[in-house]
Amino acid sequence: KEEASAKAGKIAFCIVVGMGDDIVKGVDLVERYRRALGQLAKEAHACKAKSLALDCTSAAALLNKSPEYVAQQTAITLKIAEYHFDDYITEKSRKEKSLTDVMLVTDASHKDEVEQGINEGTIIANAVNQARHWVDTPPSNLTPQHLVTKAQEVAQRNNLKCTAFHEKEIIHMGMGGLAAVSRGSDVDCALII
Repeated sequence: KEEASAKAGKIAFCIVVGMGDDIVKGVDLVERYRRALGQLAKEAHACKAKSLALDCTSAAALLNKSPEYVAQQTAITLKIAEYHFDDYITEKSRKEKSLTDVMLVTDASHKDEVEQGINEGTIIANAVNQARHWVDTPPSNLTPQHLVTKAQEVAQRNNLKCTAFHEKEIIHMGMGGLAAVSRGSDVDCALII
């Protein structure tokens, strides 16, 4: 029944996520919005939702922020929430992402700035998820030298400067603690700027 409703263009699920009391101390409204989006992503995944529509204009008014900023934060939060280190999972169904479509509904007058926010947010979230992936990768599969190569590729792709120091240079600069950590390995350490 729900699947038939979705195909007919009707809402199959209406997920409502709260943002907490106004008296929550130490957590600003934007952070509560991010947390609510994270919870929404979990609920959408539990429902096996394929698409999601969010009212960007109302969220911008609630947060007293520009639609571009809200779109950026929404894109960042939802992309980061979908991250799952699955390199060693062989069962395809456990690797599938449930959300394939996220739509931000806004006034036509804010279309360009919302698109700009989505683009910026997607870039930031992809960079965060790439860093998370590198952190989650076992050191036997991602050695410091592999990470130097990856950093140089990212720098070259984005016209950035990349400097890598290897073990002899690290010791010469007086960073003995970093060099000491790598003494337990047959792979030299590296420091990347």
